[in-house]
Amino acid sequence: MSEQRPDPDHDANEVWVGGSAPASPGATGLRGADTTPAGPPPVITVCLVRHGETDWNHEGRLQGREDVPLNERGRDQAALCAALLAREGWDILVTSPLSRAAQTGRIIADRLKIGVVLVMEEFIERDYGAAAGLTPREREERFPGGEWPGLESRESVATRCRAGLSALVERYPGRRIVVVSHRAAINAILADLSGGEIGSGKTVLANACLSLVRFRSAAWEIESYNVVSHLDESRD
Repeated sequence: MSEQRPDPDHDANEVWVGGSAPASPGATGLRGADTTPAGPPPVITVCLVRHGETDWNHEGRLQGREDVPLNERGRDQAALCAALLAREGWDILVTSPLSRAAQTGRIIADRLKIGVVLVMEEFIERDYGAAAGLTPREREERFPGGEWPGLESRESVATRCRAGLSALVERYPGRRIVVVSHRAAINAILADLSGGEIGSGKTVLANACLSLVRFRSAAWEIESYNVVSHLDESRD
């Protein structure tokens, strides 16, 4: 298969194929003397959705654990995500606890007729410490060395997001799951599953973009990422 390499300045429907890092397989056991070959494990499909736009996004302010709600454009973007996702069946919807993700998730859940939205702390945004709420210029003026007190490490973000995905694999085998999260969290997942080919430090994820990953035969694979074609109607 061909491999389409990422371009951080291009946020169209980019696809990366192959080379994803294997996840740890679940525990298995023998059932007496039954030697019937086991069937393939169920495939889990996860659509990672970055939340819609907020005023801080519009102003270029770094947004971490601060609970900033969606603006009007962000709500419109969430509705466009919902319209695209409604073309296929989805079983479960999970969001970060922050309101911008929860609002995006509720708009999507209402369209998909999913009554219960699950909240998982593992998919919360990265903590940017003292740099949160600052524009690029303000960050440069306040922290000219580029070191931000209280910044959560990328390793920490990747570890908890990996734990979140593992929990979904364990609890919901064979299900199709929408996870509404954040830029740094989704990028950490993409970097982890691609062995660093895309994601953190390389991929600029748009608000309300979609990324599709699957857990198949004890390994995660990335089918697409940073898909924004559904947002054309909301662009200026």
